[in-house]
Amino acid sequence: MGGIAIYSFLANVTSMLGVLLSAFYVFTKAIKYKPAAIHKMLFSFWCLLWAFLYAVNPSWMPPVMANSILCLTSILFIWAVTKEELDTVISAFMLSFGVSYVLYFIASFIIGLAFMPFVSGDYMPGTMINHDTLFNLLFYSFVAAVQLLLSFLLFRIRRFKNGFPFLLKKHAIIAVLIFSGVVLIFATWIRVITASEYAYTAYLYMAGILTIGAGIYIWIKRGIRMFYRRGQEERAIEILEQQLSEAKDENQRLAVQNDALRVANHKTQHRLATLERAVFSMARGSPDDGGDLYATLEDVRRAARDYRADVGRMGGKPGLPSTKIKMLDDLFGEFCSRFADNRIDFKLKVNGSIPYMVEKVIGQGELETMIGDHLQNALIAVNASGGALRSVWAILGLAGAGDCYAFTVYDSGIPFETGTLARLGAERVTTHADDGGSGIGFMTTFEAMRECKASLIINEKPPSGSDYTKSVTVRFDGESRYIIETYRPGEFPESDRFIVGG
Repeated sequence: MGGIAIYSFLANVTSMLGVLLSAFYVFTKAIKYKPAAIHKMLFSFWCLLWAFLYAVNPSWMPPVMANSILCLTSILFIWAVTKEELDTVISAFMLSFGVSYVLYFIASFIIGLAFMPFVSGDYMPGTMINHDTLFNLLFYSFVAAVQLLLSFLLFRIRRFKNGFPFLLKKHAIIAVLIFSGVVLIFATWIRVITASEYAYTAYLYMAGILTIGAGIYIWIKRGIRMFYRRGQEERAIEILEQQLSEAKDENQRLAVQNDALRVANHKTQHRLATLERAVFSMARGSPDDGGDLYATLEDVRRAARDYRADVGRMGGKPGLPSTKIKMLDDLFGEFCSRFADNRIDFKLKVNGSIPYMVEKVIGQGELETMIGDHLQNALIAVNASGGALRSVWAILGLAGAGDCYAFTVYDSGIPFETGTLARLGAERVTTHADDGGSGIGFMTTFEAMRECKASLIINEKPPSGSDYTKSVTVRFDGESRYIIETYRPGEFPESDRFIVGG
């Protein structure tokens, strides 16, 4: 590798480095894997190492086997670093490598069109292309840059923002291997052909890869749609089962109440009949029966007390729905007691799988802190309000169309001050400083949101005394936005930190 060959060597390094960096980026996004800083360094070093090996083209790695060896070793490397399931790593990396090559040829086509006026008269079909030029190095450098840009833009498409969740299904590996295998065969042919005097025929194979790429795009899009459709069906069944369970619990509670009421009525009716006869008898007797009347009134009072006690022993309100996580259930139970002590009605709704949420979306510790902070804020806000409605409603789990998880708290308390909302996340602020509010809750919420790329949506309505005045939602949608939906948008200053809507 001396003299003029340095340009060809660096061009090969640059092109393969772009392919590998793009493949690793697509891999992390496809399965929503968030690599630590040390893992990013290891991935980058691995890509650079293989780019040099690919350019050196050692004797133990013939061109027709290079891509296969690269994929096999990369899969084992990623598996060792990430500790993900091997099936998932194979499916995700092979698909990512195939997608990366498709993006590489799309970028080559784009840069080729841009560079065509400069090279169109210098090449004759059937002759060798001189790759040892500075122009060639610049060409592949631009291709690598455009390829990485396309990789980034791919996951700006709304359908792909949540990665490729269908890759977690066991059967996905079969289709992935077929698609990726065909792409790698075409890519290998192109590499061999571009080194021969028939380099112009490589564009035919490039067209084939672009066609396969269109097929992969359609397959991924349909796969994601089917995955979400199946997930929605499963969630619908889960919700129906939950509603059926709640209905059974309600029926059981009402049955217990009914039995208790029947027993209380049975025990009381005979006593009331006896008291009725005693009162009629005294009414027909002499006016000197005042002592007996007082005794009878005391009997009436005692019967009423016993009746109230019997009725009071009937079943109370049904319990809160379970999150399937004991610590979270205990936390909601604790706040339910606090709200009851303050004469505040509390409701909880759970959607979807909360164990999946704490495993894949937000850590359990961060979620516990977030729930505790916002329920405490709601408790303070309602106690500070003089409205007739004293109520808090919490919703945890899948939100909206079921495409992301969220935590929402509705309350009928006093509204936020506009200055408080404008500074949330930038400094510790609170509307309830006199009632124990510190502003720490929202600061920890924003810290957790930054880690999860979640959005904060605050919706407020004009105080009416008969409806919820506001809601606070932390939505794990990967968009990292702060949105204020308000009936008073004109009172908020313009800012690039938050979006104000009516």
